[in-house]
Amino acid sequence: MKKPDFSVVIPVFNSEKALQELTAQLFAVFTPLGHSWELIFVDDCSHDSSWEVIKSLQKAHPQHISGYHLARNFGQHNATLCGLKQASGHEIITMDDDLQHSPSDIPTLIATKHRENAELVYGVFPQRKQRFFRRTLSTLLQISGQRMNDGPGNGSSFRLISQRVAKKITRFQWQFVYLDDMLYWHTQAIGFAEVTHHASAYRKSGYSHRNLAKILYNLFVFNTTLPLKLMTFSGLIISILAAAGGIWFIVRKLLYDVPMGFTSLIVAILFSTALITFGLGIIGEYLRRLYLNQSGNPAYSIDRKAPRNTKSTVDAN
Repeated sequence: MKKPDFSVVIPVFNSEKALQELTAQLFAVFTPLGHSWELIFVDDCSHDSSWEVIKSLQKAHPQHISGYHLARNFGQHNATLCGLKQASGHEIITMDDDLQHSPSDIPTLIATKHRENAELVYGVFPQRKQRFFRRTLSTLLQISGQRMNDGPGNGSSFRLISQRVAKKITRFQWQFVYLDDMLYWHTQAIGFAEVTHHASAYRKSGYSHRNLAKILYNLFVFNTTLPLKLMTFSGLIISILAAAGGIWFIVRKLLYDVPMGFTSLIVAILFSTALITFGLGIIGEYLRRLYLNQSGNPAYSIDRKAPRNTKSTVDAN
């Protein structure tokens, strides 16, 4: 069976109203391009009728569309990783399910990929249609990805990924998945294409402020040793200050016969206990996450499928 030229991977969460229009726009884009393609929907255990819509779309276009329903809500990055694992196209496009990313910008990603010979192309937005606080959290998340792996920091979920890079990142089965961090690790051939960011007309984003903050926290704790470095640095500074304070009390005792006092002893004990407890807490957090990785629990679990029909029959329109 010949592999398609492109795979479009879309994680879905509570987007029953947008899927029909999104699919129609994708057909309108790819039909004149003349490339073979497939569309992969991954339903991240939606609460609405998204899965029923996906199944109806798959029945209408069995040669192009496949669907996967996850056993529970694993998050956008994990659902996208599932779609990348199922994708067979030579180049893979990931995008959101709520039409904030316009399918009409896909040719721009493709042209940038070939012009710059890139293995990864991001659609970047000159202006985001988001509120200030959410936009700030998203920007902070991008900057964090840049600092951790010397990446560009301008990533988005609207991407074009070569199959070679996609295969590399789908080999890993981690509990916490942050795709941009994984992509930055495996390639430096990264291009950028300016695209339009649209406000969602169907629903609020599935990413709440709490979810974004949680991802940022997990990114720091799970993917970096920054907390350990902070503990080492602060421990060094506090040790120097404590030693200086101890010398000061000894000098006062020797020169002025000042009593050391019960208070200074208690303060020293409490200060040391707090530092030790804080350090053990960070070490415990790392041990907990190491355990999760070693436990063998997958990043996602497929519950149901609606596979694409690969037989060479005429597609029903």
